[in-house]
Amino acid sequence: MPDIIPPFSPGLFAGLLARPIPDSVLNKGLSWALNRVIGEYPGLFNRLPENCTGCILIAITDLRLELALELFPPQANLRVATQADRDGAVAGISGSLQTLIDLLEGRVDGDALFFSRELRFEGDTEIVVALRNALDGIDIQIADLIPLPDFLSAMRTRLTGLLADLHQTAGKDLELIRSAATARLEKGNRQQSKRIKELEDRINELELKAIRSNRKAKA
Repeated sequence: MPDIIPPFSPGLFAGLLARPIPDSVLNKGLSWALNRVIGEYPGLFNRLPENCTGCILIAITDLRLELALELFPPQANLRVATQADRDGAVAGISGSLQTLIDLLEGRVDGDALFFSRELRFEGDTEIVVALRNALDGIDIQIADLIPLPDFLSAMRTRLTGLLADLHQTAGKDLELIRSAATARLEKGNRQQSKRIKELEDRINELELKAIRSNRKAKA
């Protein structure tokens, strides 16, 4: 999949902090989350057509993390993508962490995200559409897919709610920082655009004068 500039979001910093974590550790968490989904919805992947096989590459742009979702055989598998997964992927999905969570939990329409360029599909889109259709109608909550120690399990909803509030607040703060950091640059761009427009108008004016002079000379 082509390289995509990540959004300036809390997920970008989370991805940088998570970078030292070994893939083997991440894979255990991903496998646990997928097995939990399959345990809650055992017929989920049976809803896929028989020809829906292969590796789907899921790029979480702000985390700078690529996952490989293997659809059969013998069963679905989710892991950190390897180069072999990238080379052999039949389809790809890319978007920010928040966008993918909203899509998974059914809070937004995938078509609307696609046309707004917040979500990108590549490769065999029929497989992507089939997977989305299989996910429709099931109530997946990301909070239920976060592995926690047994003594914290009872506080899962509260903890994830707190994390969601922190994520939203951090997102607003980062947007304020981005606006302040780029304000001078944007002002310079506006002044430069204005100057370019003035020069273009001046050139057009001179060209018109030259045309009129030529006509008078010929007359």
